[in-house]
Order: sequence, then C-alpha cells, then structure tokens
Amino acid sequence: MASCSTGAARIFDSTSSPGRVLVAEDDPLSRKLLETLLPTLGAVPEIVLDGVTAVQRVRERSYDLVLMDLWMPLLDGAAATRAIRALPLPAAATPIIGITADWNGCARCLAAGMQDVIQKPIAFELLRDTVQRWLLQRCRGAI
Repeated sequence: MASCSTGAARIFDSTSSPGRVLVAEDDPLSRKLLETLLPTLGAVPEIVLDGVTAVQRVRERSYDLVLMDLWMPLLDGAAATRAIRALPLPAAATPIIGITADWNGCARCLAAGMQDVIQKPIAFELLRDTVQRWLLQRCRGAI
C-alpha cells in the first residue's frame, strides 16, 4: 500500500535482527543524519550517493528497506526506483521510501513505485515511525 507518511507510530521488535537499509542520498547533511539515526532504530545503513549505484547495490545484495532521495545526480530517485522494480524478484519487491524536500514530489515518488515518502527536513519521529513500520512489516513477512 503506497502512502505519504503521516507519522503513525509502530513499535519495532527490538529482539529482531537489525534491518539492512540502503540509503541513496547525495546531500552530505542528510546522509550524516541518516547514518547517525538509523542504527538507533534497529537498522544497519549502507550509504550510496546516486541512483545508479543504488540500483547496482539492490541488484547485488538483499536489503530490508531502501531510503531513496528523489533528486540525485546520474539517475534520480524516481528513475532508480523504476529500475529496481524492473529487477527480478526478490529485489524488485524491496520496499522503497522516498525522501524529498519537494513535498510536491510525493506523487512522483509514489507513481515511480515507492511505497512511502518522508519529507525533508527529516523529523526524527517521522523517520522512526516510517522505518520501524516498514522493517516490522518486512520482518513479519507482510511485504
């Protein structure tokens, strides 16, 4: 189910193994923020700087979640998401959450195949609720 996050809280099962999260983000401040906050949410982040590298990583490795900036060099987040959705399963089914400073970009993210969107500046509570909700669903096999 695709949606723009509203911040509805879910509790992540802290006894579960950490979620592998690919972060595709070219902005240094946003990268540092995500790299710092995600481990506190039970996630192990791997950072890439552009959409081309994001698609390559999803093709090569398994992730529980992808956080995808909408506007990046080489290949933007919408095009990268469409490329990931074209990969064979299970890679194509990896949940992708858009990250954008352009709230009008929410529709673009969802149309490209992202399941959710977080608006910049990134609020910790919204990041926590969104990441934990998707990791919990993934852990339970709901997606």
